[in-house]
Amino acid sequence: RLPSIIAHEFHHNLRFSYVDFHHGSVSVGDYLVIEGLAESFARELFGEEQLGPWVTRFDQEDLQYSIEVINEVLDVKGFSEVSRYMFGDP
Repeated sequence: RLPSIIAHEFHHNLRFSYVDFHHGSVSVGDYLVIEGLAESFARELFGEEQLGPWVTRFDQEDLQYSIEVINEVLDVKGFSEVSRYMFGDP
C-alpha cells in the first residue's frame, strides 16, 4: 500500500503548491474535501485494493454515525478543532 500512501501525500503537496492552506481557517468541510480528493487520486492510480483500512474497513454503522456527527460541524474552523473530527477524539 505504500505507493498509494505516497500518491495521497503527493496530491497534498501538489494541491498546496497552488491552493493556500491556513491552519487557523480550515474547516471540517474543507479538510474532508482535502482528504477525499487525495484518497480518490490514490485510488485512481493504484486501485481500491491498495487503499488503507481507514477507508476500506469502515462498516455501515460507523459510516452513518460519522456522517451524522460531521454534518453538524462542517463549518467548525481551526486545525486543532478539525483534527478532533478527522483523526478521532471522543
